[in-house]
Amino acid sequence: IIEPQDIHTLDPQRMSFIPDFRTGYALYEGLVRWDIHSDDCHVVPAAARSWSISPDQTVYTFEIDPAGRWSNGDPVTASDFAYAWQRALLPDTAADYTQLFFCIRGAEEFFQWRSDQLRRYSEQPPQERTEAAAQRLRDELDARFRETVGIEVVDSQTLRITLDRPTPYFLDLCAFGPFLPVHRETVEQWVDLDHTSGSIRQRHGWTKPGHHVGNGPYVLKTWRFKRDMRLEKSPTYRDPFLARSSSIQILIIEDPNTAILAFESGIADWHT
Repeated sequence: IIEPQDIHTLDPQRMSFIPDFRTGYALYEGLVRWDIHSDDCHVVPAAARSWSISPDQTVYTFEIDPAGRWSNGDPVTASDFAYAWQRALLPDTAADYTQLFFCIRGAEEFFQWRSDQLRRYSEQPPQERTEAAAQRLRDELDARFRETVGIEVVDSQTLRITLDRPTPYFLDLCAFGPFLPVHRETVEQWVDLDHTSGSIRQRHGWTKPGHHVGNGPYVLKTWRFKRDMRLEKSPTYRDPFLARSSSIQILIIEDPNTAILAFESGIADWHT
């Protein structure tokens, strides 16, 4: 595959560009996915093997497929989605698609609450902004999320989402890149609390080869910036038949003429 520009990020909640999403869908699996082989590209089960919708169209209950595994062998759970969606709602993450989550009950209120919390903290005297104070801020943040946002982990395999109002395209949102899950234990190894601002400082080394953990049909093997990226079929993915190639080589060729020549000469099979 030829890409005209390199991937900006493999952090689903921070993705914004088409190459990022295209690669993200190979490395992660959302609750649902689009059936790209159908005429209408309708939504089909993915990490969630089934779901139900309340009569008033505001409560979605997803049953996570117990066969789902992360590339390190850990089971995919409802908590993985709740954690990822909380990241998307934090101003600390600076996600481009945060507002898409505002259809969830309490989500917009939570985002504003966190912004106000950080503002109040920054107005405190410097001597009061300590590591312990920043940790208390995060503990309060996690409790507030559980109490006010309509994202409920019923049990390890059941995720319940309550919306503010009926949202006919909500399942399509669940298939979109920023709604993909992340492996909490991996991400948290690269998280620090900035005691001067109270914000969660998210380093992104976990998205690099050797550290990345995904739940999609492929795993990240190599990534040479502005040169190439290699994905290989995941041995832990729940449905190996969805990965039709044993590997994917992504070439970064910025010059259009060079890209066309590479395609026509057979160096690549697909030019995006």
